Amino acid sequence: MRTEARLKRGLRLAALTGVLLISATAACSSPEERLARYTQSGQEFLAEGDLGKANVQFQNALKINEDHVPALLGVAEIAERKQDFDNLFGILQRVVRLDPSQVEARVDLGKLYLVGGDETAAMEAADAAIALDPENAEAIALKAAVLLRLDDMAGATELARKALAIDPATPEAVAVIAAERAKSGDEEAALAEVEKGLAADANIPVLHLLRLQLLAKMERTEDLLQAHREVIALYPDNVAYRQLFVKTLLDEKKYALAKAQLEEIARLRPRNADAVLDVVRIENRLNGAEAAKEIFRRYIESRPDDLELQFRFGGFLRQQGDLAGAEAVFKALAARKGDAAVTLRARNEIAALRLLQGEKEEARAIIDEILATDDRNTEALLKRASLKIDAGEHDDAILDLRTALEDQPDSAQAKALMAAAFERKGDIEYAKSQLAQAVADSGNDPTITNAYAKLLMRANNVVLAERTLVESLEKHPSDLENLKLLAAVRLMRQDWRGAEETAKRIEEASAEDPVVNRIRAAAYAGLKDYAGVIDALGEENVRKSLSGRPLATLVGAYVQSGRSEEAIGMLRSMIESNADNYEARILLARTLATLDRRDEAEATLKEALARAPERAEAIELLYRLMVAGGRLDEAGAMLDAAIAAAPDNIGARIYKADYLLAGGRKEEALAMYADILERRPGDLLASNNYASLLGELRDDPESRAKALKAAEVLKGSENPYFLDTLGWAQHRAGDHESAIENLEKALAGSTGFGEAHYHLGAAYLAIGETEKARAELQKAVEAGGQGAWIEEARRLLAQN
Repeated sequence: MRTEARLKRGLRLAALTGVLLISATAACSSPEERLARYTQSGQEFLAEGDLGKANVQFQNALKINEDHVPALLGVAEIAERKQDFDNLFGILQRVVRLDPSQVEARVDLGKLYLVGGDETAAMEAADAAIALDPENAEAIALKAAVLLRLDDMAGATELARKALAIDPATPEAVAVIAAERAKSGDEEAALAEVEKGLAADANIPVLHLLRLQLLAKMERTEDLLQAHREVIALYPDNVAYRQLFVKTLLDEKKYALAKAQLEEIARLRPRNADAVLDVVRIENRLNGAEAAKEIFRRYIESRPDDLELQFRFGGFLRQQGDLAGAEAVFKALAARKGDAAVTLRARNEIAALRLLQGEKEEARAIIDEILATDDRNTEALLKRASLKIDAGEHDDAILDLRTALEDQPDSAQAKALMAAAFERKGDIEYAKSQLAQAVADSGNDPTITNAYAKLLMRANNVVLAERTLVESLEKHPSDLENLKLLAAVRLMRQDWRGAEETAKRIEEASAEDPVVNRIRAAAYAGLKDYAGVIDALGEENVRKSLSGRPLATLVGAYVQSGRSEEAIGMLRSMIESNADNYEARILLARTLATLDRRDEAEATLKEALARAPERAEAIELLYRLMVAGGRLDEAGAMLDAAIAAAPDNIGARIYKADYLLAGGRKEEALAMYADILERRPGDLLASNNYASLLGELRDDPESRAKALKAAEVLKGSENPYFLDTLGWAQHRAGDHESAIENLEKALAGSTGFGEAHYHLGAAYLAIGETEKARAELQKAVEAGGQGAWIEEARRLLAQN
């Protein structure tokens, strides 16, 4: 639908004006005369672009006759120009119902149906309009557009050509022909069609937008910039066209030109704080924070009564880390007389600063003062709820949040905090539902989306996490945190190509971000494109030594591609540059071991252990090398020396316990696990092994209680061996129902786990479920294994 310079609509309105003039001479003071006068006045204001006054006049006319079609068409025109399509849809339906002969109204209604995805209704509207006026170019073009949507390219093109023969500037027809040409790969021809339409009528916005899209797709940058300038010259007061130009300029990194356009937008929107913020942000990018602050101050000086702008200034200073400057702004606003709402808002901002500074008690005092004045102040309630969640006062926080939501039911922040409170309480499903609503209410806000996606990932719903991130990034395409999280999700799903595509988007948003190469490397590793991994990470490693997973990925790529010597050379070079590079030594040892160069690997590990005796990686690898070589005594001596050098090295003690078990020294191993748990209470592996070993070696009530206490930390684990240990400890302590629940989970997550089948069978026997017990004991015997449990399983099976 055209909103400017519509020739046919202009003729339609001119004809209407003639009718009104005739009726005005016929009845000077009748309701009909006033109806005509109001409608004519509305049309005049509409022609001048004064939509507010035009609407008043049309509404006056409709008060006289609510079914007056000319006035309704005027209101429809206003809704169209304001892009209030919901209201426009209702008005057009009413017009068509009142006057079925309104061809243009049917066409416009059909376009709305098409935009809404209802091709059937759009086709019916087009056919009805064509039946009324077979030569109506817009009606024919509408039908062509519907056929295009239905993939009838030949029919769409034929009708579009027919519409253009009637009116060469029919925008929908031009769009159909251009789409057909572009789809066939001939973008030049598509552009020529659009240019032809603009030559017929240069004042059709949709054709200018089509031209911009084609030039961008064709990467004709200079032509694209010139086309933007031409559109702005035609519609200098249209902010939307300037915003499109700004986006292109930013894409092309023409920041100074973008700033000039943003300044013009701020001039055209004198009461819009966001427009000023856009200018400030680009000034910050061009000339730094101080220059940006100075620009902001100038805007404030020119608009002294714009309090919103002052609040935004305080927010900008806070974002820049100038907390003292931000506080000065907010204190000045709080000191204003006679405006309680401004004072409370400013006090809330000061409380937020205190929270940023870690001064929770002072923040709480300010919040309490605000709530003493206004006990339903939403911002203060949200801050108090946040503090209560941090303090573990989840139920009190929920009460505050419910109060806030009573007044602001669409508050995304309140729902996000509600989700946090319920997640802390353990109600993950309710937390997910609250965050899902918060995402919807916030318009896919990046921060809230990020929190929701992470919660979904913790709940192992990576598919929904990915969809949530994609939807948010459609609206906020340059949000780095969500782009990085999307890359992580795609790597988790082994969508290597998707991760690679996301890395490209991150690079476009932040070319220097090192995460780009790391994501690409992980994707290439998944694709077994080891040369790609080396290309992605090798150069970065030269600039700055890698560490962690990226370094391990690079070394793995060298090894997998048969270039182990290059990996060895790189790692030795890194060690020469930094003798304390423990990680490089570990990776070097692993690489040497894969080449069966065990002596070199062992020497490297001993050097690593000597430099960092408190770390466990070298101990583990040395221990395994020595055990594999049958050097058990040497392994034990190495562990004793490591423990003596670093008594708190839990890893060394765990391997010493393993060494003792391998030698059949179970009592000493039990004592070692007890020692580990004194040093690190709740260690999962030590707790599991201590409880399991205690159950094997002791059968008195005190030992059973100790085993159960140690195993309690294993609750909620997904490790079947941990669940088996927990279940057996619960059974031995007399809690057979809990034991059965955990043992069933253990077996659901494993196969051939004979000992767990025995444990479950024994638990079933304890509650009298003999048939179930026999089935489990039979499985235990069939699975086989070593230890006293297999004989006990046979004995119980024989007895039952």
